[in-house]
Amino acid sequence: MSVFDEYGRYYDVYYAHKDYNAECDFIESAFARFNQSPNSILDLACGTGNHSLSLIKRGYEVIGVDCSPVMLEQCRAKAAKQEASISLHEADMRNFNLNVQFDAAICMFDAIDYLTDNADLTQFLRNVYSHVRPGGLFIFDFWHAVPLVRSYDPVRIREFRTETNRLLRISTTTLDITRQLANVEFHVLVFEGDHLVGEYVEVHPMRYFLPQEMAYIIESNGWKLRHLCPAFNLDAPIDADTWHLVAIASCKEGISF
Repeated sequence: MSVFDEYGRYYDVYYAHKDYNAECDFIESAFARFNQSPNSILDLACGTGNHSLSLIKRGYEVIGVDCSPVMLEQCRAKAAKQEASISLHEADMRNFNLNVQFDAAICMFDAIDYLTDNADLTQFLRNVYSHVRPGGLFIFDFWHAVPLVRSYDPVRIREFRTETNRLLRISTTTLDITRQLANVEFHVLVFEGDHLVGEYVEVHPMRYFLPQEMAYIIESNGWKLRHLCPAFNLDAPIDADTWHLVAIASCKEGISF
């Protein structure tokens, strides 16, 4: 799970284009659709806090969990700058224990895909279940197998700029069809002017899912599946070109593991 050591240092640079506020609009729309008015939200794999901080601005109490100290440090810095109150916990999302239940939980930006085998998924979903009050929602997004297998890019090259550096990121993806994994190798070169000042490689194994497969996994671990849809549109149909899907599940009562 510790794959964001170096990659996490420039995480917000890589994903500056991502519309976190729009995704939080979607989360609130899901709350409204299923008659939920949560006060407390558990943000799993919270990263540098872009969803958490947007939700805090909207009046929610948010607690974040992530395994990367590098990313949590950035989240703390952003929260301090925004004068936002957030409690953060460095922990593995499969086995953390906060001894409190939340009104809702989220796990965004395909973070569940890092749980690459069924035992990990079971442990995670049951652990989240123990942290959400009966009737509360759990919202997460994940990779859809069909478009990924059919049209993934084996190699992608992108350039990014910071105030002082130029980053060249080479992403190489290989598929393990048997295990339903996309192994994404990020090779990043860091330049100051024309001088190479840093270089690192991280491999991110990520699982992809079919909709009915995910529905079965959710229902087998104490949750009631309420909705599957494209990210981030509650009313659109899922089709063969829908790369990212969202699952919305509610916590059943009276189940213990």
